[in-house]
Amino acid sequence: MMRGIKKYVENEMKLTVYPTKSVIVNAEEEPFTFLGYEFYLNYRGIAPKKEKIFKGKVKRLTRRNQTLSIEVLVDDTLNPYL
Repeated sequence: MMRGIKKYVENEMKLTVYPTKSVIVNAEEEPFTFLGYEFYLNYRGIAPKKEKIFKGKVKRLTRRNQTLSIEVLVDDTLNPYL
């Protein structure tokens, strides 16, 4: 199955498939992560690793000792990141 999918993705979609990173899983039995999202049955959410990175970045951008108003902070700092 992997050979057929790899052939289609590489030839038709012109994308590179990395064998060390690519796996075929049954989504009913185990979750899988793709592009920072975790998929499981009918659930889709941010992967825990990406969520931790996101929260760390927001925490750095919104440190408590800033002298900016909340409107400026959200408009100029957070909106471009979100």
